[in-house]
Order: sequence, then C-alpha cells, then structure tokens
Amino acid sequence: MLKELLLSVNEENSEKLKTFLSSLEQKFKVSTDLNSASDNCKDVLLIGGDGSINYLLNSLKSFNRYRVLYIPYGTANDFAKSLKLEPIEPTVELVEQVLVNSPTVDVPIMSCNDKKLINVATGGAPAEVTESGSDFLKKATGKFSYYVAAIEKAISPDIIKFEYKLDNDETWTKITSPGFSVSQGMYAGGGVKLTESMTPNFGEKFNFLSFVGEELTKGAGELLKMQKRDYVREENSEGITSKLVTRLELKSSLEIPLKLDGEDYKNDHLVFKKLDEKLKFYIY
Repeated sequence: MLKELLLSVNEENSEKLKTFLSSLEQKFKVSTDLNSASDNCKDVLLIGGDGSINYLLNSLKSFNRYRVLYIPYGTANDFAKSLKLEPIEPTVELVEQVLVNSPTVDVPIMSCNDKKLINVATGGAPAEVTESGSDFLKKATGKFSYYVAAIEKAISPDIIKFEYKLDNDETWTKITSPGFSVSQGMYAGGGVKLTESMTPNFGEKFNFLSFVGEELTKGAGELLKMQKRDYVREENSEGITSKLVTRLELKSSLEIPLKLDGEDYKNDHLVFKKLDEKLKFYIY
C-alpha cells in the first residue's frame, strides 16, 4: 500500500512541476484536499513561498498530527531562512529521504485576531514593502520590487497613531509610528532581519518591533545596523523599539494595513499571541 501524502502547492507551481508531481503519484497516495485525509496521513508536502505557508495554516483544521516537508519555491522564502532551508528543485528521492531520515522542529502557530500566521506580520510602511503574493510586480521583478517600495515609503511614509499594551499589563502606550512588525521568524521583505535575536523565537515569546516618531529614516538606519551579525542595540538608540512579549494588543481609530506572512489583512483592533498548537517542520 502506498504511503499517504498531503500536497499543498499553488496552480502556478503545479504547472512548473508537472513532471515531478506525476512521478510523486507513482510513489505516494497523494491528496490535495487538506482536510479529507485519513488518520493514517501524517505528512504534508508544501511547495511554495511565505504566502503558501499562510494558506496552509488557514486551511488546516488541525496541526499537531502533521509533519511538514517544506520546499521553498516562492519569490520570497523568508520563513525558510529561519529554518535554514535553501530553495531546491524537488525530486521524489528527496521526499523519500527526508520523510525517513530527517528530524523535525516544533513551530508554534501564531494568531492575529481570527487569522493565523507563522513567520511575521508587518503593519504600516513595512506592510507596503512586503507585498502580497498576488502582486504582479513581485512576481515579475522579485527582490527589486521590495527596494522600489522601500524607497517610496522612506520618502513619504504613512504615519499610524495607535495604542498598545503588552503581556498582562493593562497600561496602554500611545505611539506615533511609520510602522511595526510582529514576528517569531527572523526575516521579512525578501530577507530583511527584523529581530535582535540570532535565532527564531519558537519558544513562548515573539518579537514586537516598531519604528518610533514620524521620521522613518532614523528607524531605518537602526534596522540597517540590525542586519549585521555582531549587532547590539544601544539603550539610547533612537527611532526603533524592540521587545520580546507573550501577548500584544493594538488599537487605532483607523484600520491598520497589515501583511500576515505577506498576505493582506486590515483591522483597527489587533491581538497577537501564540496558540497552544504547533506544526512540525522537517529540517533537512
């Protein structure tokens, strides 16, 4: 009897990988219906970028039972960088070897209101830089589109006025900011590091990073320094604030534009937290 395997791949990549997928069906009992697999099915083959991961998260009804073999195959594979996975051409032999021999890492599922995410949420100007997977410019030009959007936002950023409170503290902090990020992964926007940590925050806490004030250039300068391996933030550094938290609540009088793992979302009241559920990813 063939081993069962759930397959999650978008239409564009399915066309590119037609030969591989045909060969895969000769070795595995493949299903593309993410919520109709039998209890014997434990493995998911996910091929795509950050948006494909977000689609999987918001489609699956249960997580703890599955192990995900993730093959980065998108324009921006930021979550893959946190897992130290390199883009690779999928083969049936690779799939077979990984499922038999590779270890897994437990990655917590995060939520923003009723939506799920696993890598990063960006709000305000950074959300405009980390374009969604449906954006034509991103598909056509790859990383160059991020730089174009970043320059435009540095010249004329949208300023957000919001309040936030952290963990169990009931005190609201008012802030004026060009934007912020919420992440347990390390990268967004095609490889921009968004945390002081040298490893992903796959434990209890996640990172809340916010630009401070109306001048994006100060925060951008500090973010640029953060890309260095030996970065240590000084206590009196201006333009940016970075905190490790277990819960984050934000509210604003206007809807805040967001990208959740690169996918569009907006709301005027946001609650970020980690869920009890985790998803296992193969490390190979």
